[in-house]
Amino acid sequence: MRHGETQYNRERRFQGWSADSHLTEAGKEEARVVASLLLRSAAKISALYSSDLERALETAHPISRVLGLPILSDPCFREMNFGAWEGLLREEAARIDPEAYRLWLRGSPDVKPRGGESFREMSDRVLFGLSVLAKRHQGQSIVIVTHLGPLRGIVCTARGWTYDRRHEISVPNCAVVVTEVSVTRDTSVFQKGLPEECPEAFARPSGGKFTLKIKEVGEMKAC
Repeated sequence: MRHGETQYNRERRFQGWSADSHLTEAGKEEARVVASLLLRSAAKISALYSSDLERALETAHPISRVLGLPILSDPCFREMNFGAWEGLLREEAARIDPEAYRLWLRGSPDVKPRGGESFREMSDRVLFGLSVLAKRHQGQSIVIVTHLGPLRGIVCTARGWTYDRRHEISVPNCAVVVTEVSVTRDTSVFQKGLPEECPEAFARPSGGKFTLKIKEVGEMKAC
């Protein structure tokens, strides 16, 4: 699921890693509503994970209280690192980095803001983190509080879309994306772009063939 609304969401600023805006009052209410919905859902939720960025953790807190589960923070599920664009309005990013911004707007998955990462690199680490949790929680239902970019990468993978179509996917704040994830081997090719804080065991998987399968279950649900 995506985190609740932040002030930067309202202002349409790039957030990424360092520009970590707090939830608005509306965002806090969204998180409380989702927590209540998850409590009433048919699925028995076994674990609660969250990106280690503050806006995701703030969203996870009411879910943790309602479900009685600890928050397990995981930097693999961070938003894309927007580097020099972080904290900027769209038009400001376009002004300081016009060519990269033009390519990003067109959906290029490999364009990289100065000092940041590309959408493909972000998706690699997110899918890597997802593969670890799929192996750890086979047959279980878990919640991951993450961000727009990671969810777009996951949905593109589930639908078999190329990443340049990601802007076609709308994920409102606190929307829940329900997927089934399976992994065929305990090794992973998704190693690039891992934050330094990712556990060493995650960052150094052994070699081998690996297949991650993601299937959407039902429609995306907004609170």
